Amino acid sequence: MTHQIVAMIGGSLLLNLVLVLVAERNAARAIGLLSPTLAAIVLYLGSMGLFGIAIDPINLIVLPLLIGLGVDDGVYLTAHVRHVGSLAGGVRRGAVPLMLAVATTIVGFGSLGLSRYPALGRLGALAALGLSLCVVAAMVAIPLLAPILADREKWGHSSFPRSGPVEEHGDGAA
Repeated sequence: MTHQIVAMIGGSLLLNLVLVLVAERNAARAIGLLSPTLAAIVLYLGSMGLFGIAIDPINLIVLPLLIGLGVDDGVYLTAHVRHVGSLAGGVRRGAVPLMLAVATTIVGFGSLGLSRYPALGRLGALAALGLSLCVVAAMVAIPLLAPILADREKWGHSSFPRSGPVEEHGDGAA
């Protein structure tokens, strides 16, 4: 089972890294975008160990899902920051839609926690836990990783390079 876990986590992380690396064309930025998810996975597995929850074939399914959805969280938030052109404005603009998207996914998977089948209930509860850890990790880490993700040699102010035209939204965020 340990070999399967390592293979699934490693394979999923490697494939996500390749995809993000192709999009970013920069290894440091690609690794930076994956690092919140990696931290969340470590916390997730640690939480399972702390609560004495063994990994079984049913809840093993959650790991690659968390990796893919966790990377989405970081990519999504970073895209908002880059689009707006500032860290604070991008987080303001992207945080609510990101939290709503993740919350709906948590509710979807979390509803499995109500199942009368123990394995399915455990899968739902673990997915809800992991998704929560992923979004919190992205919300905390992406601002901290801004100097790497911004692709600047010197970080003199809190702005990312603009990746395209910025539209005014009338809410103070560009």
